[in-house]
Amino acid sequence: MNWTDRLVALACWVKRGGVILNYHTLSAEQTRQQIELWAPHFDFIHHDELGRKLERSGKRPFCLITFDDGKKSNLAETAPELARLGVPAVFYIVTKFTDGELPLLWFDTHSEFVKQLGRCPEGLGPLELKRLAQSERLERLEKAYRTHGFLAGCDAGHTAALNWDEVRLLHQQGHTIGAHSETHAILTTVPLSEAQREIARSISRVSEELGKRCASFAFPNGNHSEELARYALGCGVRTVMTTDPTWVGPAEQPWRLPRVQIHATQPPSRHQFKVFLASFGWLLGNPDDTGRRYVRNRWRRAAEPGTSPGGGIEEPARRQEPGTARERAEMEPAGD
Repeated sequence: MNWTDRLVALACWVKRGGVILNYHTLSAEQTRQQIELWAPHFDFIHHDELGRKLERSGKRPFCLITFDDGKKSNLAETAPELARLGVPAVFYIVTKFTDGELPLLWFDTHSEFVKQLGRCPEGLGPLELKRLAQSERLERLEKAYRTHGFLAGCDAGHTAALNWDEVRLLHQQGHTIGAHSETHAILTTVPLSEAQREIARSISRVSEELGKRCASFAFPNGNHSEELARYALGCGVRTVMTTDPTWVGPAEQPWRLPRVQIHATQPPSRHQFKVFLASFGWLLGNPDDTGRRYVRNRWRRAAEPGTSPGGGIEEPARRQEPGTARERAEMEPAGD
């Protein structure tokens, strides 16, 4: 047992509840490695068990595995290993990507562009692009692609979308299918009506294709507001996911569940250290920095007389506009 493994064991000994881990694409070997990394410390659960686990913790912390974007490797590489190991997951689908209306997601095209060019032009860094409004980001990228004569290809394993038959196959294998917006727009950087449309239509599309109610919604990049999170819950899902890097416990609300992002390109020891830091709740921040603010507000409200641990945990949030201080907070790598 290395030192980061000991830190995870320590966190599991003192914490109640568990973690929701957020991935994107994993090879079969990476999937196996990740499950083996967490299995000594957590019980893997199905999305349908989450509500019960939040209300009543077991002897060991739980772990819910989630994947964003809905790419072909989820079915070809990840799902077979999950089946072999008996671990369920949640797969969040970008519906226009799955419909075939978006050949590639913008951050995958950007990554291919930088790789082919051999450098990242000024003003096109992924963190800078994420801070822009959706229309401005796409306009800047399209102009750069024209300038450099770039034509995007398609890696069928890592950047291509699942089709709906493949999504249904994942569901038939026992996994949960959630919505991840229509176009992967960062929803706090678009007009409110557009953000609500992205949420409502993606949830409706997943429900239509599965023939049953969509169970969950995850915010692209994790950027959210209370107004949008509650709107998503009102569209019929049971849970709404962010990327606030904290553990989950009895105080959590279904319309705002934090997830810890795990990036496959980083070493396992860093994954373990991140999960350990996330157990504190206030050491890490997500792309719009709501992680730290959320925990501070929860502590403050819990200290108020007559406030139950699970109620009123976040003060009303103003919807973010492009270029605000929150939008310029620390950012994770592109593709979240």
